[in-house]
Parts: sequence; C-alpha cells; structure tokens
Amino acid sequence: MRKSTAILWIAVMGIIAAVFCILFISGSIRNDALIEEMKGKSVNQAARIMELDANNAEKDTLIDDLSAESMDQASRIEALNLEISEQKTVMEQKESELAALKGESTSRQEQIEKLQAELAEKESAIETLTETSAAARGDLLAQKETLAAKEEEIKHLTEENSTLQAQVSQLTAEKEALQEQMDALGGKSSVNRYATINVGKANMRQEPSTASQRIRELEKGTKVLVLREVVNSGFEKWAEVEVDGQAGYVLLTFLDLDE
Repeated sequence: MRKSTAILWIAVMGIIAAVFCILFISGSIRNDALIEEMKGKSVNQAARIMELDANNAEKDTLIDDLSAESMDQASRIEALNLEISEQKTVMEQKESELAALKGESTSRQEQIEKLQAELAEKESAIETLTETSAAARGDLLAQKETLAAKEEEIKHLTEENSTLQAQVSQLTAEKEALQEQMDALGGKSSVNRYATINVGKANMRQEPSTASQRIRELEKGTKVLVLREVVNSGFEKWAEVEVDGQAGYVLLTFLDLDE
C-alpha cells in the first residue's frame, strides 16, 4: 500500500510538472485565476492523496491486525485439530475397550447360562437322590427284616450243624472201629494178597477217594499186590495196591482176590 502511495505521489508531481512545462513552452500562460485554479486543484489532489494515504495506513494496520488474528486463529485451529485427533485416539481406545467389555460380557453371560444349567441339573439330581434315598430307606428296612430272618436261619442251621458234627464224630468213631476190626481180621483181608482187575479199566489213585489224583489206568486182568484194605470217609472200601513197584489205591469192587 505504501509503495502504491509513493507511485501515486510521483504521478501527481509529474502531472503538475507537465502542466507547468506546457504553460512555459507554449508561452501562453493564462491568467492568475487559471493558475490559482490549478494550484487549488493540486492542493485538493494532494489532500485527497494524503487522505487516501491515511486510509491506506489504517487499512495496513487493519490488515496486520487481521493477519495476526488469522495466525492466532490458525494456531488455535491447529491446536483444536490436535486436540480432536487426540480425542479421536481416546475414542478409538474407548471403542476398543467397549468391544472387549462386550465380548467379556457375552462370555460371562454364557458362563452364567452354563452355571444355571449345571445348577438345574444338580437340583434335578438332588431330587432324584432324595427319591432314591426314600426308596433306599425302604430297601434298607426290607434288608433289615431279611437279615433278621437270615440270622434266625443261621441260628437254626448252627444248631443243625452241631447235630451233624455230633453224627460225624459218631460215624468217624464207628469207621475207626470198623477199620480196627478189618485190620484185626486174618486170612483174605490181610496184606500181601494178590488180586486181578475185573473191569475194562480201573483208575489207581494217590488217595482212597474218587476225587484224588489219578496215577495210572490198570487194564482188565492186570495182577496187583494188595497191601491192605481201607474204608474212606464215605464208607467206600478201597485196596492199597502195588503194581510194578508203584503204590496206589483201587476200589475194592474192581478187584478179584486170588485164592
């Protein structure tokens, strides 16, 4: 603005100089009134120029103020943009946290529903156990009654067992007496008597019992040496025999004693 004012001043002065030059060269200087008029116009133009210059100075000041204010506004806008960016970052973090909380809430809700289902199952199981417990009490009472009946039966069987033991003792005594009588007999019941197997096959066993382990099979017609005759607990008559240097027991009914 100041540069334009200076140029304007130079132009005005040039015009004035040109006017004077024209008047001087032409030699036709008009009257003083024309000169005064020109001077008046020049003064008016100068005052106008000064007024314009003052206005330009005010405008420059206003422009400087507006520029400063604009810079201040730009700084404030930049600060606001920075603050908005920070707020956006914070908002994004909050949104991320909110999403995480929503996910955790969903997971917690699923856990709650699962626990509620388990609780319902346990309550149902408790009801079932309660019913079972009532049934078990009834079964227990029935078992107690059965146990009492079994105890009575055991008592009765114990008494019968005592009677049987007494009978066994008596039979054992009779067996021993019979064995003694057989041992005391002479002739055909004595030892070192030969006999012949009278069946197709006869088992020779380790003990005088059909439950005893079998030693060998004796064919019909096999000759054996009868060492002695015995009676087992079942009152079966057996013969202790020897064949080929091997001793064992054979049922007496499977033997024909030699004369």
